[in-house]
Amino acid sequence: MQMRKGIRILLVMLIFSLSGCGSTILAGENAPDTGTEQELETTATDDQTGPDERTEDTTTETTELSSEELLQELDSYFERIDAEQLPEEKRWISAYAQQVRSFVEDCKAVCNENGNDFADYFADFEFDLVYLDEDAIPELAAGPSGFYVSLYTYEPGDGTASGSGTLHTLMDQWGYGAFGNHGYEYLPEENIIRNYNSDYAGSVLKTSYLNMNEEYGLDYYMTKLAYLDEDGKVFMGETSDEHKPQEHYYYYCEDVEREISGEEYSSYQIKGDYEPLHGTKSGLEMMEELYQYYLACCDSIGESVG
Repeated sequence: MQMRKGIRILLVMLIFSLSGCGSTILAGENAPDTGTEQELETTATDDQTGPDERTEDTTTETTELSSEELLQELDSYFERIDAEQLPEEKRWISAYAQQVRSFVEDCKAVCNENGNDFADYFADFEFDLVYLDEDAIPELAAGPSGFYVSLYTYEPGDGTASGSGTLHTLMDQWGYGAFGNHGYEYLPEENIIRNYNSDYAGSVLKTSYLNMNEEYGLDYYMTKLAYLDEDGKVFMGETSDEHKPQEHYYYYCEDVEREISGEEYSSYQIKGDYEPLHGTKSGLEMMEELYQYYLACCDSIGESVG
């Protein structure tokens, strides 16, 4: 188990990705440097309440299932969620179910190649529905918590063709938990993602803010607080009454970094009640939740027809 986690950490270090910046907050064509010395690149009614009280008793303790039983349970959900039964604005349910299925297939391939137990390996992957912006369609967060997070959103079709909607990848395996990257958090329904990243034992603090634009990409800007010595180099020593490093503030966007005042730096910080952006449910729990949304939607359609 420890060896598998060690291998995964090395793999995650190689697959960080971050990209696409438009202009909704402040534009930047390249990804923010949220990963220390590495460059990261990317490839970003109805109400927002959960399904109704009527549910099928589908809850199963994942830890009690063997790999074969777990795969059977997952497959049963994949087969039962029929996109053709859903209106276009609700097809995020089937789109996210298929994305969970993609994770399952990828994990199966790794387990088959390396001889891992699927139930044990897949237990590290967690999923959740989050409302990044204020529309009725949630986003899907997924990944092995503490290693990386991926984020998906669904764009409904225009109604001219069945199943014409598009699943967009907002974040593709964005790594965190190492190299001073503290992880990602978001302001629910306010379309703001925040990331803290510290370098040089905390002598440099980078804060990135991202939001989803109309093209389903992520715009961003970054601020930086750096403690520098008299020569303008990052201060790595110990402070004393005789020697205190100077605070310098920076703003970064569109590949341009400029020094700013402390007051301007503060003005760029977006406050609020942020929540962690990562999965909290097992794959089976996520499929159970999606299936309940599916049942609720089908019931609603049946009532409107009746």
